[in-house]
Amino acid sequence: MFSLLYRDFKILKKTWTFYFGLLYFLFLLPVTQKGSFFTQTYLQYFLFIYFSYLIFAYLTAYDYKYNALTFIPALPITKKDIVAARYLLAGITFLLCLVLQHIAKAIILLKDNQAIIFNQLVNYAHIGMIFIAFSLFFSIIIPLYYKLDYQATRWVMYIAMLLTVAVTGMLTGIIPNPNQPWFLLTALGTGLFLLLFSFRFSVRILENKNL
Repeated sequence: MFSLLYRDFKILKKTWTFYFGLLYFLFLLPVTQKGSFFTQTYLQYFLFIYFSYLIFAYLTAYDYKYNALTFIPALPITKKDIVAARYLLAGITFLLCLVLQHIAKAIILLKDNQAIIFNQLVNYAHIGMIFIAFSLFFSIIIPLYYKLDYQATRWVMYIAMLLTVAVTGMLTGIIPNPNQPWFLLTALGTGLFLLLFSFRFSVRILENKNL
């Protein structure tokens, strides 16, 4: 599984997609802060999902172009390892985006001569809703990809990204006072449940598929 993850990162290093997405994410964060970016939930969720969409879309297109799945029987890996590597990559992408965003926020606070206080820097509602957005997106997209293949899901990925952003943005407005530890724990539990269910479903789909 870790060898597959290493392979994915090597592929991303050779493409402009990863660096374009990273620069897009980094430069847009400080710029949009002038417009109260950290209170604009739809834009926050869009940035996170868009960056993950770029990475996942490129890797699936690469696998489709070179028929990567057809080489599975010749390699010392299982289909479960392949699926696990995709979900692990999604988790690493989530953590990378989250760390980058909080670094950007800390820099902006220092630039404005404000003290970096935990409650100012960390927003439970923001992290919780971002995790739910990630969980929804990948819980839908990864099983569909293994079921329908790249050609059938490339436009579905984009639609799912927009729907995920809309749903999580609406939830933010519905839930009263979500900036509490209990909400973050509930969001993490819900997201992990969705990902676990999706992972098992994806493994079953790929194992029943003739490559």
